Amino acid sequence: MVDNLSSGVWGVVATPFLGPSLEVDGTSLSRLVKHYEGIGVTGLTVLGVFGEAARLSGEERRTVLEVVAASVELPLVVGVTGLATAPVIEEARQAREVVGDRLAGLMVQVNSPDPRVVAAHLNAVHDTTGAGIVVQDYPEASKVAIRTADLVRAVQAVPSTVGVKAEAPPTPAAVAVLTTQLDVPVFGGLGGLGLLDELAAGAAGAMTGFSCPEGLVACVDAWRSGGYDAAREAYLPYLPLVNFEAQAGIGLAVRKEAIRRRGAGHGVRGEAAGRCHAGVARPATGAAPGARPGRSAEGGAVMDLGIRGRIAVVAASTGGLGRAVAEALAAEGAAVVVAGRRGDLAVEIAAGLPEAVGVQADLTAPDGPRDLIEAARAAYGDPDILVLNGPGPKPGRAVDLDGAGTDLGSAVDSLLLAQQRLVAQVLPGMRERGWGRILAVGSSGVAEPLAGLVLSNAGRAALAAYLKTLAAEVARDGVTVNLLLPGRIATDRVAQLDAARAEREQRPVADVTADSRAAIPAGRYGTPEEFAAAAAFLCSAPASYVTGTALRCDGGLVRSL
Repeated sequence: MVDNLSSGVWGVVATPFLGPSLEVDGTSLSRLVKHYEGIGVTGLTVLGVFGEAARLSGEERRTVLEVVAASVELPLVVGVTGLATAPVIEEARQAREVVGDRLAGLMVQVNSPDPRVVAAHLNAVHDTTGAGIVVQDYPEASKVAIRTADLVRAVQAVPSTVGVKAEAPPTPAAVAVLTTQLDVPVFGGLGGLGLLDELAAGAAGAMTGFSCPEGLVACVDAWRSGGYDAAREAYLPYLPLVNFEAQAGIGLAVRKEAIRRRGAGHGVRGEAAGRCHAGVARPATGAAPGARPGRSAEGGAVMDLGIRGRIAVVAASTGGLGRAVAEALAAEGAAVVVAGRRGDLAVEIAAGLPEAVGVQADLTAPDGPRDLIEAARAAYGDPDILVLNGPGPKPGRAVDLDGAGTDLGSAVDSLLLAQQRLVAQVLPGMRERGWGRILAVGSSGVAEPLAGLVLSNAGRAALAAYLKTLAAEVARDGVTVNLLLPGRIATDRVAQLDAARAEREQRPVADVTADSRAAIPAGRYGTPEEFAAAAAFLCSAPASYVTGTALRCDGGLVRSL
């Protein structure tokens, strides 16, 4: 049995950092939460978006929980990051272990537009931990949009729900629906921007970060005693700051700097390595919630690809370009299924990634595609991202093909039919959820057939035609379908092709390689990491308007437009 959250203000706690080491500043954190307790908040929400939980290591998360639990006696809601069930459960277990009976609820983000998927996810978290669930609908951070009616259905299917945090604008309209159809308290967020109208719509209070949380408490207390007019009068002095902190991109940084200047934070002012010192947001650029910490080599902000917690299946990812793509997606926070014919190698590679499993898969076997996706679902749930990939067929000339078409048939089977069967396993779920990314690792031979590679040219061109047709058919469902065409990338496959050409031409491999590099305007072979960076973007949330495209990653090798 779990109890609903009490009404009032649940302050969302910032995470301060200190000094050149950029460690969690426990002293400032303790001072901050004691201030919350002193002004009369109902409870605290720790490790939320304002707490930058997605940018903390597991040990740092534990440190934050330990400091807060030791500093105040307030009930605590603890946020968990990500959208995949398995990693969320691990974070939830840590929260239960550290906080114990003080845990008033686990704040879990909506992970799908499908209420059935959301309910299964939330029930799994509760069943594992026994904790009450606070359902957070915050599409700005999660990149998942769910209709309010579907959110109602999801919450009704989760008996352990103890509260809902409504942060999908316009929040007053959502609060009005949720409060009339649910028997759990609904709280507003978004820095208190819509608090007055949310209270008028039936909200139980506020669960948000604000540099002057006294204003939130004053507003809610005045609402209880005097209604809308009294609440407006109490909140009016704080509204300019509420609006100032609501600025896109820099609001988080502004809020933490205001807290620091008030004296709740402690430490040296300034920025370093993407983490700011106590009271200043991480990353230093003041990027929007969800952005990865850090800067690019040129000094610009790192783009948020919006796939943290997404589930990605990468075929043939135990080596070469497939492995590089799997590593890039994992680095962006996706839960990755590493697949290959050598199951032991897939497991070994997955063990080195932040959140991944390794699966043995032979996609040319009749049941290979189905078995792979079933393994992915067992580990994490329905895939959101599918990367099609496979070993290239042997070199050969068109004039040397036999009349039976045996080799050509094998190439089409591995490069087209096996990939289509894999797509068929994931496409219905992607369309139903309204979000999906399908990306095929192709070849520059799709744009300009390569001499001596007739099997690859024919098979990959057939796949390109299929995917181009598919892209137009599913674009309105929120599913993008693209190809990424590598030129000469420094992989074992390219080394084998260079060696084969050297043998045919009776020349040293080094000379063949030098000639190949000279033909590339960039003057070099690409790296797997460069290719994988392009792949990660095409799988990302910002690439939602890119579909039906064959993007070349070839250093300018193909000269056609």
